[in-house]
Amino acid sequence: MYALVQHEIVWASESELTWTAADRALSAAQDADAPEALAGAAWTLGMVHRSAGDTDAALSLATDAAALLEPRLEDGTDDLRGLAGALYLHAAATCARAGRDGDAWRHWDKAATLAQRLPAGYYHPWSMFGTANVALHGVSLNADLSHSAEARTHAEQIDPDDIPSRERRGRLGVEIARSYHQRRDYPAMLHWLEQAYQTSADSVRYSPTARQMAAEAVDHGGQLIKRRARALASSLGLPL
Repeated sequence: MYALVQHEIVWASESELTWTAADRALSAAQDADAPEALAGAAWTLGMVHRSAGDTDAALSLATDAAALLEPRLEDGTDDLRGLAGALYLHAAATCARAGRDGDAWRHWDKAATLAQRLPAGYYHPWSMFGTANVALHGVSLNADLSHSAEARTHAEQIDPDDIPSRERRGRLGVEIARSYHQRRDYPAMLHWLEQAYQTSADSVRYSPTARQMAAEAVDHGGQLIKRRARALASSLGLPL
């Protein structure tokens, strides 16, 4: 219940309330003394740490929880393997956010290998972990590491229809927009933000990065895209 609450309020509530829900999720999992519950709670709390800029704590939570599951992977359920894969991706994203290129791809490789062991079309019900989510994280890692060309190369390999979550399909558009933002290609950036907004408005409306890019499109995009940029900014509730 606490994990569900955290995923709901992270979009639209004060950060203190998000911290409280995530921390209580971990406490409840510790009381339950169930490895899978502990790993899921660590995945949840780690995201809160990462969003607050505490990459060391986020990485420790993800790697410690993954280590807890690893001895159980061979004989465990698909969902247990899916949760372990989500933790590997969590570690990869955290390392990329900290600029640790090699560590990011080492964790991503572990996630990709694990995803190949899961049934075709599988995705973890909490984290959406599966082959499509691994591919999406490849785009995100390259964007975080400022490898804009590589981000677009990864994106070109993804069929959006293979991503089971509308929110994640919207996030793909935001990640591609980030790769163009790094080149200051505002028309292309705006195009992908618009695509993301059409796919999942919340993926753009509640993303600080997407909101910043939309604001920059208004301020720096020029006359060619001014009307479209202002329309998107207005939809996001940004001051004009």
